[in-house]
Amino acid sequence: METLGEPGEWEKFCFPENRYYEDVIFIYRAISKVETYLIADFPTHTYYSGRPNSITTNVSFKNIHDNLYNIEELMNFAHVSKTEELDIKIEKEVQRCKERLEEIYDFYKGNLNKA
Repeated sequence: METLGEPGEWEKFCFPENRYYEDVIFIYRAISKVETYLIADFPTHTYYSGRPNSITTNVSFKNIHDNLYNIEELMNFAHVSKTEELDIKIEKEVQRCKERLEEIYDFYKGNLNKA
């Protein structure tokens, strides 16, 4: 197993820079580096979504790109997943990415129909 002390490992473990939803990939990278982990069956934090001017609700090509990037990364983690519980969490994250992409699509579709 690689450690965070090896050259280049720390950079891979840090939050991706200039990326929306950067915590999604960070969590799975962290899990891939440990031998044991615990999945809580209760909420540990709260996400606020839909706030005006939030970067995550901003309809942009960057938002689309970052969601697609997260889906790709999550699917890579799914191939090396350690447990069924983790597989379920990964699938839920992928579904959330898909939902965000559908919301962006609906936004563009609605605006095109108005034109």
